[in-house]
Amino acid sequence: MSRYPENSSDTHAMIDYLFKNAEDDNRFRNDVKMVLAARKKFLQYANLVSYPAAWVNANRNNKDLKARAQILKQALAAADNDPLLKLWAQRGGNNAKGATIRSQLLAAPYFAAMNEVMARELLTLQTSYYRSYAPTAKRSDGVKYFAQWAQKFSKDEAIAVQYIAMAMDYGIPEECKLALQHMLRFNPAKNDADLNRRMLICAGRNEDLNLAKQTYAWIKREEQQHGVSLTYLATMGDVLTTLKLPDLAKERFQTGASSAVLSADGRECVRRLVAIELDRVKKLQLLQQAYAKPSDQFGSLCMDITAIHLVPEEDKTVDWNVVLTLLEKCQLRTLESPFRATGFDANTVVGYLSVVRNDESLDVAQRQKLLQRFVKLNQTTVSAVAQLLLLNDPEVAQPDIMPSLLLFQRATYQSGEDYRGFDQLTQFAKAAAANQRHVVATILGTGILANFSAVDENRRKAVRDLVSRSYTQIGEVGLTIDEDSPIAPLLQAALYLRLGDQDLAFEMYSENISLFDEHRALMPVDLVEFIVTRLIGAGGDENFNYVEDLVRTWIVKNSESDQVGISAKATMQLLLARNYFKARRFDIARSEFTTVVNRYPDTSQSVDAQFGIGESFMEQRVFDQAQLVFDKLSNNTETLIVVRAEFLRGVLSFRRGDRDEARDIFRSVLERVPDVELANQTLFNLAEIYRVEERYMDQLNLLRTIGRLGRNSKNRHNPGSPLAIVVHDSDLGISRGHNRIPVMVSTSGGDQELVYLISSGAGKGLF
Repeated sequence: MSRYPENSSDTHAMIDYLFKNAEDDNRFRNDVKMVLAARKKFLQYANLVSYPAAWVNANRNNKDLKARAQILKQALAAADNDPLLKLWAQRGGNNAKGATIRSQLLAAPYFAAMNEVMARELLTLQTSYYRSYAPTAKRSDGVKYFAQWAQKFSKDEAIAVQYIAMAMDYGIPEECKLALQHMLRFNPAKNDADLNRRMLICAGRNEDLNLAKQTYAWIKREEQQHGVSLTYLATMGDVLTTLKLPDLAKERFQTGASSAVLSADGRECVRRLVAIELDRVKKLQLLQQAYAKPSDQFGSLCMDITAIHLVPEEDKTVDWNVVLTLLEKCQLRTLESPFRATGFDANTVVGYLSVVRNDESLDVAQRQKLLQRFVKLNQTTVSAVAQLLLLNDPEVAQPDIMPSLLLFQRATYQSGEDYRGFDQLTQFAKAAAANQRHVVATILGTGILANFSAVDENRRKAVRDLVSRSYTQIGEVGLTIDEDSPIAPLLQAALYLRLGDQDLAFEMYSENISLFDEHRALMPVDLVEFIVTRLIGAGGDENFNYVEDLVRTWIVKNSESDQVGISAKATMQLLLARNYFKARRFDIARSEFTTVVNRYPDTSQSVDAQFGIGESFMEQRVFDQAQLVFDKLSNNTETLIVVRAEFLRGVLSFRRGDRDEARDIFRSVLERVPDVELANQTLFNLAEIYRVEERYMDQLNLLRTIGRLGRNSKNRHNPGSPLAIVVHDSDLGISRGHNRIPVMVSTSGGDQELVYLISSGAGKGLF
């Protein structure tokens, strides 16, 4: 009991036997003293520590043992007051409080009084806390406990290994040295690559060449006994290089490079040997030998070989045939090892495309041929970018529009899913928008938004905005609306507008005016034009001021942008002029119309602006200047422009008071079958002449006709309602003064009815 107690029930039985069978109280007291002494000596046995108190509780009411229970209770109270027992009871816990208690126990005189089992348990708890649970800033305080652990159990190799690890991770150089010297006392029990790495790093931190050589010799002895581990060889070689032991370092690198199957660490060893080697040919030989070995490293080795070929010898050029042949073979090898990482970096190869394009030794045909070989590599991102470069090369024969657009689309799902491929394709989309190739820009933009999942929202927003701007330039119905976009309701309004539902489009705008104001710079141009036109038509100072601010802000932001087309810029400048015109600020309007003519001379908006200049003069009653403008426009080669100029000459004559000339001009305009809008304006002005002449029935007929021309084809018509018809057939003799034309209307069932087309009074052709 005093020398070999246990934690089992046998110990309980012995204590119980001694306490119950002592001949007298003196013998009982001696037994209690002996048990409590053993208890203090073997505190690691929890059952031994707790059983005396349990015996007291079990026998305090036993009439035969009550007195002895009281004696034991008094002795136990005195024993439990011992400082060692108090601290031992509080030693647990992976926290700072437990660590503080254990640090007291590990100091003299308590630690010296402990048996080996207690010491091992206590040191295991303390070192485990500092290794795994202590705050990082406090872990360096734990190295001394690992040193104490190793000193106490100096022949335990596992403890020595943990000592090395803790010293390297958190200790100072002196602590690393002590841990290493302790480890070197052992004979290697097995191959442990991580231990070897840590031992050399500890030697390196002390910059001790002799210690490093001793360590390296220890590692070599380990490898002779237990074999070479193909990990951390490059790291160990790097440490030896830092210590200026190049021969030993090279030996480490050669060990890794010479393995039959090349590992990732072996690949790094090859790279170190290549860096040491000065001869270009030998560099290539080292890499090619490693490339030929079975491994998952051939992709990165291919990149290393290619990098050397891309830096040719002096007075030589890059041999692109060698480079591409190497890449082609590497791609074939990759296909034989699917779903395995080989270290091949497609994004680096994308950079080679720029080198090809900038290689002055290549002519156009050679450059195109090389890019086509890159396309045929079928490598992620590389082939897609090469294809896009060819599609954007004006010197390359391009496929038809649909196959071309399909190639642009294909590039968006052959460029990976991360930001690198996303950024590559975004540059092409931006370039397409800048070159007014907005269909291409939208194909690329919507494709990368759909096919790239691992990109941040800022990148997606930039492309989403680019797509929105490009759609405004296309003017097509099709529009991809991202539901997550903050401007989705306004894009929906643009979609309604393109589908022809202007009322619903304006309603959507009206419900989201504040959103429109917040994102006005991102709005499609056709939507902005529609809203501005509506507001100008509604009139009022509030609308005129809002339109001025909206349009001027747009012009300031986009007038110099390459991503906005000339037509859009001219349209917005023209809308600004029309706003001033409707607000009757004619001098400013004329100035803005002139800006359109001067800045965008070859656009349809320039023609509209010239008409605006003439109308501004007319509203200011400067009739001679207005006449000059309209006369100039009437000499244009386009029929519609001439007819419009003639119409305004008629308005000008009416304003001057020459009704006869105005009537003749208006009738002449109607004979030329102008567009619907101009015809309606002509009819209205002709009706105004009839009003002045008090020909009210003719005026009424014309006013009824306005708005009915050219809107839609009709199979049915309500009886009693007028039906406006323009007759173009000169054989009917309308020009000879006939004012009524008989028409036989037939149905598919054989019914017939005779109706008459009656002249409207607007001149020839309108009934």
